[in-house]
Amino acid sequence: KIADWLAAPPPRGCRHIVEVGGYRTPISSFLNGHHLSVTTIDPYIRPYASDTLNGEACRVRHLPTMFADYPLTGEEDCFVYMGLDYYDEDNQPLCGTLKETVHRFERVVVDYAAKYPTGAACFKALELPSAFERVANVVLEFEGNRWPDLSGSWLPTGLTARVLYVLQHRNTHTLKEQRRAFANPQEYSGAGAEAGNAAEKGGGG
Repeated sequence: KIADWLAAPPPRGCRHIVEVGGYRTPISSFLNGHHLSVTTIDPYIRPYASDTLNGEACRVRHLPTMFADYPLTGEEDCFVYMGLDYYDEDNQPLCGTLKETVHRFERVVVDYAAKYPTGAACFKALELPSAFERVANVVLEFEGNRWPDLSGSWLPTGLTARVLYVLQHRNTHTLKEQRRAFANPQEYSGAGAEAGNAAEKGGGG
C-alpha cells in the first residue's frame, strides 16, 4: 500500500491511465487529481464501474481479465504496474512481449521487488531506460520490520526491498501526435490530403 500511495502523485497529469495488477489496492483508490479514465486490469480484482472520481467526471473500471486480452483504445497516456512480474496463463514470462506496448505510453510508473529475481528481470526486459527519462526513483527497504512467523516462505528475502520508478518518454510530443491521429483519423488524413493537393498545385504552376 505504501508503494501504491507513492505511485499516486506521478499520474496526476495523465488523462487516461491504465494499470496492470491492482488486485486489492487499485490506483484509483489513491488518486486525488482529475483524469478522464482510470482502468485497472487484474484477473483477480473485483469488478467495479463508476463514472466519477474525486467528484468529477471520470470513467473508472476495474476489470477481472488479463492485460493481453484487453484492447487498448490508443488514448491511454499513463501506464502503472505495481508489483512488476508479468506472466501468461501458463505462468510463462511475458515482459519481453510487453515492452513494445509499454513504450507507447508517455509516462510509466512501475514497482518491483528488488530481491525477487523475476521482478528485476522483468524490469530489465522492458528496456525502459532506452526510451524514458527518469523522473523519480524510490527504494523502500523493509528488512528490519517485524515479520510474523513465515517459516518456509520466500517473503522476507523476496519482497522486503521495493523499487519504484517514475519515467517520462523522451518523445512525448510524437506520442501525442500519434494518439491525435488515432482519435481523429479523418481529420488527420484530410490534413495530409490537403497538403498533397497543395503540393500538386504548386508543382503544376
